[in-house]
Amino acid sequence: MKPKNKIYPLLRMLAVALTAALLGPGCQKDFKWNEPLAVTQNGLNLTSAAGSTRVTVYSTGRWKAEMAEGAWGEVSEVSGNGIGDFLFTYEANNGVSRRARILVSGEGEEQEIVLTQAGAVTEPTLALAETEFEFVRLPRERVQIGVTTNMTQALECILITATDVTDAENPAEAGWLKEIRLEKDAEENIVLVFGIDRNDGSSDRKAAIRLEIPDADGKILAQAEASVVQTTDNATVVFKDEETTVSVPGDQHNRSALLTANFDVDPAHFSFDIAYDPAGTQWITDVTFSESAVSFIVAENTGDQPRSASLKITYKDTDVECSSTLRLTQEVKQLSIADLRAMIPGAEGEVELTGEKMLSAVVISDAGNYNMETNPNLTDTSIDFSVNEKTAYIESLDGQYGLRIVTKLPADNILKRYSSVQLSINGLKLVKESNPERYTLTGFTKEHVLNQNAGTAADLPKKEKHISELTDADIYTYVTLKECEFMLNGGAYINVHDGYCYKTDLNTQGVLDPRFDCAVRGVIDSRGEKINMVLNTQVRWRRKGDGVPAGSGPISGIIVHTKLPRYGVKGDVGTYQIRPVEEADIAFSREESTRNYSTLVRWAWPGMTTNAGIKQHADGSIVPYLGEGRMFSSVSNKLNTSASVAGVSCTLDYNNLVYAKGISAPAVRYNGIWWNSSRNEGEWVAFNFSTEGVSGSCMKMILSAALGNLSAATIVAPLYWDVSYSLDGSTFTRFDTVPIRTLVYWAGPQWYVPGLYEVDFDLPSACFGQKDVTIRLQAASKVCGSTTGEDNGTTTKTYVYFRFGDVSVKYF
Repeated sequence: MKPKNKIYPLLRMLAVALTAALLGPGCQKDFKWNEPLAVTQNGLNLTSAAGSTRVTVYSTGRWKAEMAEGAWGEVSEVSGNGIGDFLFTYEANNGVSRRARILVSGEGEEQEIVLTQAGAVTEPTLALAETEFEFVRLPRERVQIGVTTNMTQALECILITATDVTDAENPAEAGWLKEIRLEKDAEENIVLVFGIDRNDGSSDRKAAIRLEIPDADGKILAQAEASVVQTTDNATVVFKDEETTVSVPGDQHNRSALLTANFDVDPAHFSFDIAYDPAGTQWITDVTFSESAVSFIVAENTGDQPRSASLKITYKDTDVECSSTLRLTQEVKQLSIADLRAMIPGAEGEVELTGEKMLSAVVISDAGNYNMETNPNLTDTSIDFSVNEKTAYIESLDGQYGLRIVTKLPADNILKRYSSVQLSINGLKLVKESNPERYTLTGFTKEHVLNQNAGTAADLPKKEKHISELTDADIYTYVTLKECEFMLNGGAYINVHDGYCYKTDLNTQGVLDPRFDCAVRGVIDSRGEKINMVLNTQVRWRRKGDGVPAGSGPISGIIVHTKLPRYGVKGDVGTYQIRPVEEADIAFSREESTRNYSTLVRWAWPGMTTNAGIKQHADGSIVPYLGEGRMFSSVSNKLNTSASVAGVSCTLDYNNLVYAKGISAPAVRYNGIWWNSSRNEGEWVAFNFSTEGVSGSCMKMILSAALGNLSAATIVAPLYWDVSYSLDGSTFTRFDTVPIRTLVYWAGPQWYVPGLYEVDFDLPSACFGQKDVTIRLQAASKVCGSTTGEDNGTTTKTYVYFRFGDVSVKYF
């Protein structure tokens, strides 16, 4: 029966009752309700907050009230007789607007009350994390889809339907999707959950799961849909296609292989079997499974040959049984430079390397570069220039250790700077040398280069040090030395007589039977330490005509150990040297103001071509170019250019800025017999200056000097010179002995120097803050060079020039 709307009659009755009450006693009559059933209102609008409201019922008999729709409220005091009321209590609405219906019945009639509650959410949102799904024929207990919505507190307002749309023209209920619901997961995220029955049919099937949020009027405010396809395919779990055959390195490591499954796997149902080729060593261990991968440990391949294994995995449970195989080929262990070094435990030795092991490293040299190694003299007039061409350097990937490589032929040196390489060691010889410790691979051919991948400077590990921090482990590695500068900043990168070098298109003054090929240049750092930079004479940027940088900065290069008989007794030019690969490796500023050292006094004669440019004090001592002081000698204090007597003369040095036999910068020379036989002691040259008011942590004297006159007659100059200091001009204290070389001559042997070269020594700290400091170089003995040895001769009474191109006292 359709409920009747009694609201207007009810209002009329109430008005009559009220009028009767106002007329007073004289007109009063008993009021009697004579309508079968009515309520105060048939529609109520409620706010979103929780609350309650009373509804009055008017009836001539018994009545009752009950909820017809809407689980969000309840009716209490649900029945009565005659006029009465009931209570409707409702919950807060955290979703969108909604409706409920209360049905009041009595006396054969019904009244419907519609209650509309506003929602806390006026603009709902709804989205699924995934919308397309495909499953194999297996049943699934739980499929879970993430849901994004602002209706988290009112999930009951989201309606869910599932329709089978396999036949789009005839949609039907998707009964094979079960227990479809919204819930919160362990992290309180909203998820759509459902199960799937097994597809035992002969064709695929498809369903649409639709989520909708309607308001109280049935208007859809938000919706989302997921498509679910279930095929008739059987379950499979396999290794990813690109991983069915893999090559693994030879060192021990943990490894994982990804799996692809078309169903939800349980790792507990996996098993495995491994077949090895060759059989024997079980080098795959600790096999474990997850839902998406199999993990295991690969042992180190210590053999000489690669090896293989087949890892077969099987998955088996009530509904599934399938398998897949992964084939692994393990290379022999890739060696590191540290591994090679460990092969020779003694101080020196060599070992022949065999097997298929590979060495991984980065190349720091450059094939075709002219500054890779010292080209040795085969005779006094011939040089083996192929040594530089056959030399390369590699370092470990972390830059800790380095190796020198000597190829069989120059054409075998194909190693390019910055490239990463894998090298075969089969057939090579590893040689270990001591004092300092260093390692070389010999017998190398281009066939030993298995892989070479181009790189850039950014691929080199950064290795920065001060000079004092260098160790033997740095030899044959690329290092940047910090806070450095040239000891003297005159001339070119190396100052040599080019007439003794190899003739090239740049050095047209050279010869085809050169006498030498490598020279040194002193570098000092902010801590007072020194290292020699070595350059071969065919380096094309060694003498460009623009001088050298006068300031400080970093210098980078390959740390080496080389012997140079022309520059050091027994070839000793220090434990370590640095070989720049390119000019850019010398990153010194050209601003002299950036130097770490200050120059206290300097004797130099730039631009002078005659003796007239030499300034002298009244006593004949020489005035410095910079600062105040005196330069004088025991052989003479007077200027005399005669070659037959002692004297001082302006002459040529070898700091020329262009390739030429002619020299463009002058030097001062003393001409004397440097051993006094009557006194049985050496003659000397002295330098006097003041350090008053000067303090610091290091003071150096640096000389650009040599003895002789490019002739065999003058090789009789003393080799060793005592260095002494005095603070009063009379009492001298020896603190060092240094060798000072004699200049080359055309037919001379390999221990004479091809130009003025740098000699340096640290002055005692007592020399700081003194009014009168004298440094004296005095011949220490009659030992000199000869045509058969660098130190087996005896000096004679022969006048020999002692030449000085630059004398500087520096401090910091």
